[in-house]
Amino acid sequence: MTTSRRKGLPSIYIDEHVSPAVAAEFRVHGYRTVEIARAKLFKGRDEEDYIGELARHNGIFVTSDGDFVDNVYDNRKTHTGIVLIPSGLSLEVQLYVARAAAGYIMGATSQRSSTLHNTIMYADNDGFWTASYAGRKSALEMSWDSLALWPDSVGTAPRKSKHKRRLA
Repeated sequence: MTTSRRKGLPSIYIDEHVSPAVAAEFRVHGYRTVEIARAKLFKGRDEEDYIGELARHNGIFVTSDGDFVDNVYDNRKTHTGIVLIPSGLSLEVQLYVARAAAGYIMGATSQRSSTLHNTIMYADNDGFWTASYAGRKSALEMSWDSLALWPDSVGTAPRKSKHKRRLA
């Protein structure tokens, strides 16, 4: 893995409640990361107020706030991509999810940076999922079993997503 920034990748905006180790995981994969709590433009503002602005910065938002993500999805708020990594997970599991997200984002945006607009990425017991407004559907993008990313020693995966239950 490289630690230098790769051209063409979106920037990753890290919510203030997400572990700094998650930001470091994205950087290892070549992403530029911006910690919201330190960014003058966004510091102190509610994510509802700036989520739409991240498009100008080609930014994907990483958050641990499931209620915020549910609100964005339910109200079809415009965004350039959101990754949900719940803070209730162990740090080891959070890093697995970040690693899966980093790889998925890299592949999905390799041809067109806008590929993930209005897409929510999240982990569930069986793998890494996306939910998009288009057709209100969810898709299993990577299974933990096939990637061997979810060892039994890690324990239970993230909460069941409301998006998958509603759309399945």
